[in-house]
Amino acid sequence: DKQIPLYAREKENGDAKKIICEQALSFIKDGQVLFIDGSSTSQILAKQLYNFKNLIVITNGLKIAEILGEYHIKTYCTGGLLIDNSYVFAGKDAENFVKDYCADVCFISCKGMDENGNFTDTSESETELRKCFIKNAKKRIMLLTDNKIGKSYLHKLCSSADLDVILSNTTLPQGIKTRNN
Repeated sequence: DKQIPLYAREKENGDAKKIICEQALSFIKDGQVLFIDGSSTSQILAKQLYNFKNLIVITNGLKIAEILGEYHIKTYCTGGLLIDNSYVFAGKDAENFVKDYCADVCFISCKGMDENGNFTDTSESETELRKCFIKNAKKRIMLLTDNKIGKSYLHKLCSSADLDVILSNTTLPQGIKTRNN
């Protein structure tokens, strides 16, 4: 399965992404350290962080870093290999960078969630980096638009039981359990 370029994903499901990001804001507090992946949903979240004070954000998203820079939010970018159609950094250099940091909350997305609550993606390198985000965050939050439910791809990111919260613009299928329920 081919990676859909970021410019195309930015135009998809805008209303769903806005609903999810509004929900995500309730998990953010002034002074926190956040991991935010470079997904198109995370871009919308980044655009809503301007009112928070003393945030520190660690991201692999070039466009996320640009947005946060405009808001004068302290931002660390992972570096690593730039995936040119997604404007995200990935690979071993990005993973090694993330391993040196701990975050209060991570916000991630992926391409699909199957009926058993397994989250998957087409990009191996982005999946491996998101696993580092999950491992080094106190709270793990998945941003999941309804069009991804019932889909499965090659690279497994995690199961719903590895996450604290799944934010979606729709009701999740019955039986999907997170760490807290």
